[in-house]
Amino acid sequence: MLNRIIELIKLNLTNDLLHSKYRHCENGGVAGHCYVATECLYHLYGKKNGYKPKCYKYSNEETHWWLEKNGHVLDPTKEQCPDFDYSLGRSQNFLFYPSKRCLVLVERITPRLSGA
Repeated sequence: MLNRIIELIKLNLTNDLLHSKYRHCENGGVAGHCYVATECLYHLYGKKNGYKPKCYKYSNEETHWWLEKNGHVLDPTKEQCPDFDYSLGRSQNFLFYPSKRCLVLVERITPRLSGA
């Protein structure tokens, strides 16, 4: 189930889900989507399975997001940072409710999960 959720998240990342500061990443891939992809994974799988959001802030103010539990990493956009050192991350929190971009992504993939 987890692999299917991550696969569907990646298949449904589109430029309209990019935050405005990452519009320069418009390449049809996962670049710039780490927050919304991780937030979606958190709400569909991570929260109920004990995973917590983590974030690393680069010196240029850009960030990378993923989920972690007891050292086990779930990073739905790991392709954009293949050699990333997850030990650099800090615990973070999402809002108490999913963001609008997350809700769009959840809405796109939930119907396809029912048969998974």
